[in-house]
Amino acid sequence: MSKTGEILLKFNKKNKYLFFYFRMVKNIFLITGVNMSAISYNTINKNNSRPKMVCPHCKTSILKIRTSEQKHALLKEIRLQCPNLTCSFSCVGNIELIYTLSPSATPDPSIQLPTIQQLKERKAANDEFIKDNDNV
Repeated sequence: MSKTGEILLKFNKKNKYLFFYFRMVKNIFLITGVNMSAISYNTINKNNSRPKMVCPHCKTSILKIRTSEQKHALLKEIRLQCPNLTCSFSCVGNIELIYTLSPSATPDPSIQLPTIQQLKERKAANDEFIKDNDNV
């Protein structure tokens, strides 16, 4: 135990490190742990669970959605908070639908999402101007 009342335990099980921090705050032990090999910001949810986001500051917890508000048919604003009491990071994020992978069998005419093919074919602004000036 260090002078600040913190204990660090480190376990190695098949090269997957687990760190546990025990910290005394107002006579209460706060325990946080993290699997260092599991921290990845771009993991795929293979079990179809809810999308998860690791706290960008403490990297020991998954951010929890506290509230959300539908701003538009294609946009939802979410308020997130880190459950780690020593971190308590809060932020606002967006969930946005940006393009269509497979069209709906019952489309809503008011919703116009481009397909991925349309996005690939889209030209950048002023492409014609650049080509014309190259020939001069």
